[in-house]
Amino acid sequence: MILILLSLFAFAETPADEGTLVLDARVPSEILIDGHVIAEVMVPGILSVELTAGEHDLRVYNNGNPIDFPIVVSNQTPTRVLIGRTGISTDGRKVSRTDETGLNIALQIRVTGHQSVQLRLDHERYEIAPGDILPLTVPTGNHRVSIRSGDGTAIWANGTLNLTGPDEVVLQLTEGRLPEVSGQGKFSSHSG
Repeated sequence: MILILLSLFAFAETPADEGTLVLDARVPSEILIDGHVIAEVMVPGILSVELTAGEHDLRVYNNGNPIDFPIVVSNQTPTRVLIGRTGISTDGRKVSRTDETGLNIALQIRVTGHQSVQLRLDHERYEIAPGDILPLTVPTGNHRVSIRSGDGTAIWANGTLNLTGPDEVVLQLTEGRLPEVSGQGKFSSHSG
């Protein structure tokens, strides 16, 4: 059963300044757009919503945990969003906002222990000495992470860092251990 709150949107012929957002919810979710609840999905289903073309803030609650996802709705083709067990993804044709609107967040990398750490974050490589703090500003979303010994010979962890923002996230690294994340972020380990 899908409970849809229709009072926010009028379903008529789509004007030129409006576009379609197609939400494919594979898990029970509460869906908000621009701070307004538009649906509570209890079973898998597809929901189409007509919105003003342009940037919108999508928030989805899965198991009580919020996931924020900026979207851009086009008046040319529908914007498709998949809401799954492991998060939210889009069809890739739309660009997320990462400018001064607050979707870049502060990421603070801290190294504890007695050994330096080599961090690979997306396509950048950083070497961080014990006790040092590396402040970065990165966009929300998923980032590939590899954590290695300072000389790069031992791989301690590979995975994905998901940043949901807007608050600062601290990533604490220690030799031979999985990273610890505090704030609005989550590290998921994977091999390779």
